[in-house]
Amino acid sequence: MKIAYLHGLESSIDQKDPKIEFLNNNFDKVYSPSINYKDDNTFSKLYKDIKSLKPDLIVGSSMGGYISYLIGRKLSIPVLLFNPAMVGRTFDPVVDDSNLKNTRVDVRFGKGDAVISGIDVRKYFKDNKVSFNYKGYDGGHRVPADVFINSIKDILNISEINNKTIMKHIKLFEEFVNENKNWLIQPEPLHPNLSKKNLAKLKKLGHTGMKSAILWTDGHGSNPAYIEIPGEDGIPWGSKGPEDRTTFYWDGENVWCTNYPKETLRADYKKSVDTAKEFSDATKSISDSGKWERVKKM
Repeated sequence: MKIAYLHGLESSIDQKDPKIEFLNNNFDKVYSPSINYKDDNTFSKLYKDIKSLKPDLIVGSSMGGYISYLIGRKLSIPVLLFNPAMVGRTFDPVVDDSNLKNTRVDVRFGKGDAVISGIDVRKYFKDNKVSFNYKGYDGGHRVPADVFINSIKDILNISEINNKTIMKHIKLFEEFVNENKNWLIQPEPLHPNLSKKNLAKLKKLGHTGMKSAILWTDGHGSNPAYIEIPGEDGIPWGSKGPEDRTTFYWDGENVWCTNYPKETLRADYKKSVDTAKEFSDATKSISDSGKWERVKKM
């Protein structure tokens, strides 16, 4: 899933902010630029970037809410607006409010907001015959992290999406086990997103062997779940030795190969695979690096 987030007029983006961490950890692509609303070209740039991204949701706060509303309606993309500056702006940025289309509009407003009037915002939408969903929260103009996160989860049904993804990976994991009878299969223990029934089901998949594979379902980065297996030490990139190791990850679409050579450089490679058998074959033929795409080195 993809998401865009536009901050307020005098605000900025802090990667350590719990809100931004939530976005980065739960979405495949996140567009959250630092914005100078006083630049006359800002609206045009934001519009073009968001049009190119095609996010599932545009989230905006205060002035960012006003801009998100316009861009969302121009592109027919659902919007979530926190205390949007639809009225009472101290500054009017250059915008394009033509060719507005219908889209879902959700509004969250702080009951104690002393900057923007929630009553006036609701009146703005009603006067302009805009259908919208409105909820208040305890707080002021600054949006609490839990309100921000839970609002996005509710609108996008993130828990349901992650559960479906996890179930898909359990099925893929079963296929992988059937393709590799000599592997010791280990589901990640005690994961809160897996029911006792599913954990018991995974534990029954174990086989005795020299290597081990693990199904991870804890939402690392943008992957809600993936399968991890170790490769042979030192193959294919780096000299053989105890400090070399190659690990493979499969998210159901791409197999990723990460190698840690002695120099502690990290090189990631990926290859598109669709089935457990293709995943197994890929791990056995990694020495043919010409078939792999290098995607990162640091």
